[in-house]
Amino acid sequence: MKETQDFDNDLLALIDHFIIVGNSLKGKKFPTDKIRFAEPLAKKAFNHIVSARDLFEGIKITLLDNSHVQLVDFSSIAVLTRAALETYLTFNYVFIKPQSQEEKDFRFISWDLAGFIEREKFPVTSSKHAQIVKDEAELKNKWLKELEKNNVYLSLTEPQKRFIKSGKWRMDKSWLQLAIDAGISETTFRHLYSYLSSYAHSGRLSILQIEQTKEFENEKSFSRIFQTINLMTIARLLTDYVTLIPDCKETFESNPKAKQITYIWEKVGDYLKL
Repeated sequence: MKETQDFDNDLLALIDHFIIVGNSLKGKKFPTDKIRFAEPLAKKAFNHIVSARDLFEGIKITLLDNSHVQLVDFSSIAVLTRAALETYLTFNYVFIKPQSQEEKDFRFISWDLAGFIEREKFPVTSSKHAQIVKDEAELKNKWLKELEKNNVYLSLTEPQKRFIKSGKWRMDKSWLQLAIDAGISETTFRHLYSYLSSYAHSGRLSILQIEQTKEFENEKSFSRIFQTINLMTIARLLTDYVTLIPDCKETFESNPKAKQITYIWEKVGDYLKL
C-alpha cells in the first residue's frame, strides 16, 4: 500500500510541477508559429494523465435507495493511458526528434496537413463550417507546395509520399517505431501497448480481468500499472517540453525534488515489466 501511495505522490508532484513549468511561459511568445502547436499537444497528453489519475481515486455511485456502489474504472484508465502515451509519442516525433530544420518543417507540415485532410471527410453542416473548409483548403494547398520544396519529402519513396498526401503523417511508421525513436525500449513498449490496446478494443483479456477483479481495493491495486505508465509518460513529456522551450528550463530546475522524480521516471520505463 505504501508503494502505491509513493507512486501517487510522485504523480501528483509531476502534475503540479508540469502546471508550474507551463505557467512560467505566460505572456511569452513562442519562437516560431509551428512551436505554438506543441503546447496544446502537450496539454492533451497532460489532460489524459490527470483524468486517469482522478479515476484511480474511484467513483462513488449513489443509487435510488441512497445506497452506494464504489468502483475503479480501470478500463477507462487504460484507454486514457494509451491516449496519453500516443500523444506523447506524437509530440516527440514532431517536435523533438527532427535533427535538421528541413526535417522539423517536414514533420510538422505532414502532421498539420493530416488535420486538414481529416476535416475534409466530415459532412458540411453549416455556412460557418463551409467557410472553415474553404479557408483550410487554401492552407492545405500551401502546405502541399511547401512539401514539394522540402528535401526530406523529396527523398521519400512514392508510397511514402502517397501516405503523406492522404493524411498519414506517420507514413508507414508504427507506434512501436515512434516509441523506439523516443528512447523507450522495444520490449517494454510491445508489452505495454498491446496490454493497453486490449482495453481500447475490448479484447478478451480486458473482459476477463474485469470479470475477475470485482472488489474496490482489488480494482485499485490492479490499476497501479496504468499509474506507472502515466508516470513514465509525464516524466518524458516534461523533459521534452523543457528541451523544446528552454525559456521554462529555469522554472523546471527550481524544484530539485520534482526534477529528481522526473529523471527517475523518465528512465524507469526501460525496466517496466507487466
